[in-house]
Amino acid sequence: MQPYCLSLLFFEDRCGGGYIVRTKQTLLLVAAVVVLSCSEQRPALQEVQLTLVRYAPEVRPVLSGSQTGGADGGESLSLGVRLSGPRPEEMYLVHDESELVWRFESDDLERAKLDDADAAYTHVFDGIVPPAGSGELPDGQYRVLLYGRDQAAVEQRAPLRVPPAAERRELDMPQLVALDGRVELSFPTGTERILVRAYDEEGRFVAAVPVEDGEMDEADIEELVELGSKVGADRRSAAGSLLVFAHMADSDLVLVGPGRVPEP
Repeated sequence: MQPYCLSLLFFEDRCGGGYIVRTKQTLLLVAAVVVLSCSEQRPALQEVQLTLVRYAPEVRPVLSGSQTGGADGGESLSLGVRLSGPRPEEMYLVHDESELVWRFESDDLERAKLDDADAAYTHVFDGIVPPAGSGELPDGQYRVLLYGRDQAAVEQRAPLRVPPAAERRELDMPQLVALDGRVELSFPTGTERILVRAYDEEGRFVAAVPVEDGEMDEADIEELVELGSKVGADRRSAAGSLLVFAHMADSDLVLVGPGRVPEP
């Protein structure tokens, strides 16, 4: 496109009369096409979802580095975004009131990219924690800013609805114990959805079992016991783990507790 614009400029210098008017009109048209083309090639934010994940203390060795807090567990943000258009150069997550800002460069965006075409989001960022000394993650309004190669920003707001920090600390954490072919599952009141996920000894995801309405049939129990045995949950320090994810019905909060398969 650029060489073509240069040739028009050269043509205008050489010609006279009415040709100059028509050439200027052509230049304006080409310029408009260039602007529209550039705008179409900018990355776009289609959807943004923020979730606050709170971990039980027992979960910390499994997800080390992905939460804050002390003996009563910790918290981190999970950010899901649906992007379209060309690859972005950088993205920011901003909480204006607390002045917290997280920056994601192009390499971070590439690592967070999902291969699942049916997934709700194209990129998922887990384990977002505040800088040291910043305290607990705030609720309220966040902003996501996306920058393309032309540095033009695209913005979308992402509200985070969670109970106050003091109330979050009082919530009972979910947990699961599988023993002798039985599975005992406990979870707090107000849970909307439960998912049990299995991880190997290196923290890599293995499989997941959804628990509908907090109840498990025989097939669910067998699958959970088999999963726990496969990853060796709680049998030795180097073993994998089962984690119970309880999604709260009235907020963007997920509680994560341990799953245990005691050694027979």
